Order: sequence, then structure tokens, then C-alpha cells
Amino acid sequence: MTTRSCTAYPLRTVVSILEACYKREVRAMEANELPLGFGMALAQHPEAMERFAGLPEAEQQAILEGVRAVHSKQEMRAYVEQLMK
Repeated sequence: MTTRSCTAYPLRTVVSILEACYKREVRAMEANELPLGFGMALAQHPEAMERFAGLPEAEQQAILEGVRAVHSKQEMRAYVEQLMK
């Protein structure tokens, strides 16, 4: 078995990358775009995507507000699965 070595990045570099990603997500939410994690979760559940797309804009905005409370991939998956009910 061959193992790969990982390039070690300084902590500051990693933190800077994470901050940039977070800021991009916040800007996307503020611009009424779908947050990346939410869009990916919807893509894995076509029924939920169709249901979300068919909702009035006010209801879509309410769902997007709920997305802001989600903090993990598992929580996002559960949140999107709840849309199918």
C-alpha cells in the first residue's frame, strides 16, 4: 500500500482560506443566491428541488432563513429531506 504525503500548510493560510469561503457564503446568502451547501443538498434530492422551486418567493426566503441555522452537512441533509414531507 502506498501512502501519500500531505502538504502541510501554515495555520494562517488555512484560516485565511476558510474565512474567504465563509465570507463568500455570506455574500451569496445576502444576494439571495442559494448557499452552496443547500444547493448541493437539493441536487441530491430532485423532489425537494422541484418542491422548493415551485414555492412562492416568500416561502423560499423563509426556507433560506432556516438554512442559516444549519451548521453541518448532516443537518443540511436533514433540513432538505424535511422539505420533501
